[in-house]
Amino acid sequence: MQGGRRERHGLGNVYPNLLHLEATLRLLEERADIVIPRDNRQLVERALHPQALAVIQQLGEAVWINHGNMLAASRATSAWALRRDGRARPMESDVDRP
Repeated sequence: MQGGRRERHGLGNVYPNLLHLEATLRLLEERADIVIPRDNRQLVERALHPQALAVIQQLGEAVWINHGNMLAASRATSAWALRRDGRARPMESDVDRP
């Protein structure tokens, strides 16, 4: 769970945010049955909701707290680098529309 660590081929992890996987696993473990596609939306929304991820970090082991902190630091560093290099562009929601 090294936030910014690159794998041996330099491609990084398939799932950089392992909190999503942990939240999904917890949802699957608490249900006796899951029917796809009936339960898809609920599973995705609950596993990706910021509050669900925050609970895992707050109540979890140090490894989840550290992982969340590394993700936040990585996002902040990437944003800083984009601004510094002049490549940052406003998102559509940031642009005033007539």
